[in-house]
Amino acid sequence: MDSPKNLVLCMVLFVIISSSATPTSADLIEDMCKKVPLYSQLCVSILQSDRRSVHVSDAKVLAGIVAEQALAKAKETTVAINKLFQSTTEGWLKSDLTACPGMYKAAVSEHLPKAINSIQVNNISQAINLLTAASNDASDCEDVFEGAPGVSPIKDRNDAMSQLCIISY
Repeated sequence: MDSPKNLVLCMVLFVIISSSATPTSADLIEDMCKKVPLYSQLCVSILQSDRRSVHVSDAKVLAGIVAEQALAKAKETTVAINKLFQSTTEGWLKSDLTACPGMYKAAVSEHLPKAINSIQVNNISQAINLLTAASNDASDCEDVFEGAPGVSPIKDRNDAMSQLCIISY
């Protein structure tokens, strides 16, 4: 899933984390979220709803908050996938769902926790690589459903997780 999109997203994370602090956390949130125009409204909504971002003066902290939200979404999606797998009687759906837990396991147990740590220690290139990998985990899960006889029942979850990773960049 390497693409120019990932390169652009990596550059956005670098700019966000490297940017200087602005006078207020609201200004910082606005400035940070403007750098991800496709998801700027989602970015603002997430950060304004998280009380930890109220007095933040460092973009790195905001990026970490969004990465933590991505980890929470990945955990929720893992639970939803397992419940759906147990409850479905559709053969094609069971078959397609079998690939996704491994992808999300990588995001939950490796990519996102390490990305959060990398953001905290200011290892930007590693954070970018790990967030890209986590975003790809969600996208790869969604790709499993291409050509399936039905619609992916977890598309919204996969998209949300991928978007949160992208915002964290």
